[in-house]
Amino acid sequence: MGDLCRIEDAPAGRRRPTGDPAATPVAHVLDQLEALGFHRIGERTIVLPDGGRRFEWTWADETGETYVAVVPMRLLPALMACYTAFADWAWLQTNYPRGEVIDRPDYVARYVDTTVAGTVAAHRAEIARLRQVHGAPRRVQSMADSLRLDAEYRTRHGGVTLRRLTFRIMTPAFAAAGLAIICGLLLLLGR
Repeated sequence: MGDLCRIEDAPAGRRRPTGDPAATPVAHVLDQLEALGFHRIGERTIVLPDGGRRFEWTWADETGETYVAVVPMRLLPALMACYTAFADWAWLQTNYPRGEVIDRPDYVARYVDTTVAGTVAAHRAEIARLRQVHGAPRRVQSMADSLRLDAEYRTRHGGVTLRRLTFRIMTPAFAAAGLAIICGLLLLLGR
């Protein structure tokens, strides 16, 4: 049985999204990140079971405390996620323009729907608050650093944001199935 997906280094030439109209919003976000002091550390591609590829651009800030993943989306121009891992492996994630709000002792997630700069500012303010509780952030200065932290993230917090999304998507389906069962029972009892 094959892998559900494979994460690999992006092919050469994907340093900036070009040529693809769907990637233009990604380039716009990267330009804004660069103006805020972020720099490129690498790209990733995920190979899906159908053979399709999805790209992610990974950038880090000048302090190494935050790394950012930017991906093109079908329903949004682009999705940006800022990540910071602390000394005790607590995590902070701030998304733009959509995301979850989660407050756990070891995982905090937020989203800002206004601007890239506003998202970065909110993330940095939250780092300052959480540093007192969780210690100094772990440094990310290379793609290898981000891959190592991503593996730790998946081990400790994988699925945290997916649980709510899955619940929101599946609740109407379960409600419709329950209603169909009730209607079926009422039809059977009415005979």
